[in-house]
Amino acid sequence: RKGVGELLEAVAILRERNVRCSVEVVGPAIGEDGGVSNEQLRRWRRVADCLGLSDRVQFTGPLRGAALEARWRRADCLVLPSHNEGMPYVVLEAGARRKAVIATQVGGIPDLLAPDRAREPLALLVRPCDPTELAGAMARLAGDARLREALADRLYEHVRRHYTIERQIRRLGEVYERIRPFTRTAGVSSRPLRRVDEMFCGTVLYPLHERLRGRSTRGELSVLQRLRRAERGDLESETRRRLRATLEHAERKTGYYRSLFARYGVDVRAKDIERELRKLPPLTKAEIRRHEAMMVDSDAPGGLIPYASGGTTGDTLKFSIDRIRQAQSIAARLAGQSWFGVRVGDRRGYLWGAPIESRGAGWRRMREALLNEIVLDAFDLSDEKMDEHLRRLARFRPRCLYAYPTAAARLAEYALRRKRRLCVSGLQLVVLTGEEVAEKQRDIVRRAFGCRVAAEYGSRETGTIAHECPYGRMHVFAPHAYVEVVRDGRPIGFGEVGEIVVTVLNTRAQPLIRYRIGDAGALEASACPCGSALPVMRVAGGKITGFIVLRDGRVAHGAVTSHMLRGEHGVIAYRTIQHDVNVFEVLLETDERFDSQAVQRIRRRYARVFGEDVRVDVRVVDRIAPDPSGKRRYVISHVAERMKSFRTVSPEAAQQPNVAPVDDVVTSRAHS
Repeated sequence: RKGVGELLEAVAILRERNVRCSVEVVGPAIGEDGGVSNEQLRRWRRVADCLGLSDRVQFTGPLRGAALEARWRRADCLVLPSHNEGMPYVVLEAGARRKAVIATQVGGIPDLLAPDRAREPLALLVRPCDPTELAGAMARLAGDARLREALADRLYEHVRRHYTIERQIRRLGEVYERIRPFTRTAGVSSRPLRRVDEMFCGTVLYPLHERLRGRSTRGELSVLQRLRRAERGDLESETRRRLRATLEHAERKTGYYRSLFARYGVDVRAKDIERELRKLPPLTKAEIRRHEAMMVDSDAPGGLIPYASGGTTGDTLKFSIDRIRQAQSIAARLAGQSWFGVRVGDRRGYLWGAPIESRGAGWRRMREALLNEIVLDAFDLSDEKMDEHLRRLARFRPRCLYAYPTAAARLAEYALRRKRRLCVSGLQLVVLTGEEVAEKQRDIVRRAFGCRVAAEYGSRETGTIAHECPYGRMHVFAPHAYVEVVRDGRPIGFGEVGEIVVTVLNTRAQPLIRYRIGDAGALEASACPCGSALPVMRVAGGKITGFIVLRDGRVAHGAVTSHMLRGEHGVIAYRTIQHDVNVFEVLLETDERFDSQAVQRIRRRYARVFGEDVRVDVRVVDRIAPDPSGKRRYVISHVAERMKSFRTVSPEAAQQPNVAPVDDVVTSRAHS
């Protein structure tokens, strides 16, 4: 929570840049349960030793009195890289002692350090979970004594003017006077740290619900929590064991895989099961459709559950899952959210749903009430509906909001544009999933909701694959999914971008082995500061249909299309559809600020980037309808989905001719 991991990474960066500095980490180490943890302190010391920082970083533990004052006198500045804060007194203490401050833009810190009448800044503020930006701020103060003194003096005057004891007593009295007419005679009751309904749901209703549905969700969650803290070797052994069991089951119970294994010489009893897996070609949707009857185990525990993909590309796939797959996916979601303090039974909001999920609405509403959930329709985001969504969120007060990135960003932008605060008391986390998450979307959601934002990665076919931790790293739920990044079906090295293929472990109804999920990404070799043994991956560009194909065969991330709209006011939403290499359709949803002459300017920009003979149909529409799944994609390329091999470039490079590719990516037709 205090960002010690990022601080250590920042010090390591400064050492590489030959910036002289020493850091004293003062105070107790806090564990995941919020209590003092000596194990956590030992873990941080091990991390510091591994990074070679033992001569630069000292962990003092808790200090008081003269020992603490001696540290303050010796310090040049305070660094507070927290992930979340209320109003940290340590910032005021630093100001009262004329010390410069570097802090993250979380909680009440930006308000606490807001200068009067837009004067010069009182401190250096950085984004949370960004060691590079933190290192830059520390290097800046380390090399500029005048800046340190100026910041320290300005903060001292600010604290003296606004935060003396007398001033705070007066302001608190003014608050009580304003609210007194509205209080009940019995007084204002305080809300407990955890609501009674949440405790009851988490300990009674939710476990009972999962048991009645025949799902071992709590057991799967316990396994994930244990393996997250296991040694890496133990986790890898467990993953290989589950991989072998999955292949053995597929061979024994399904005719398709029995035939496939024989054709490619796969021995499920071989010592190196991962090598045997790599003999198989990646699995496509077309293959699943062709051999569906031979891929299914009708004797799967709990029976077959019909399922379908969301149809993001218009290519809906029908398949079967079982209770194990359901339990694993739900447990992974709960585990990822628990890393941010959201517990089983806590109130959850979902900005989700679409016409394909509208059946059984009556049962769904009853289930939501029992399980402390509320579902807001992501398909209809009209102004009236978004006003209703904001009111319902304020009343329900969820701990976690689970949403499509585009839907969450649109709701957040709407609230900020209407100057309405999203007063969702107790909201700890917004999870963005189902689409690629853009940094701009994260920023606007974080600003509007005032809480942490994390991405989840998965699909309807495979279930939940990975979830971001508080350090912003995407961790694969290795006990549930075996993830490879490949070219021409063969795994490539760490850090290299390729096609993501997934083997779903443990499920029995319809095994998906080396399934082409339709995304580009990379596996990372570096360990995460959170200490988890779960593998780290990154998704590079999202769905392959979200890339734009250039004339020379290169492929650019769809973000290149956002450059065409820069500086144009009144564009609420847009979508670029690439029908052919030189044929584009651009849909614009606008408001009263939109200039009709912008249509010609946008056409000229497309011609400048994609060629003078490009055909661009720019149309202003009343509403850009979401996909059948409820997702709102801003780029759809019918060219990229047909490609077998392509070279990716950055959005900026796409606007320049003859730029070398960033990486080679080999793919099949994209999946929803």
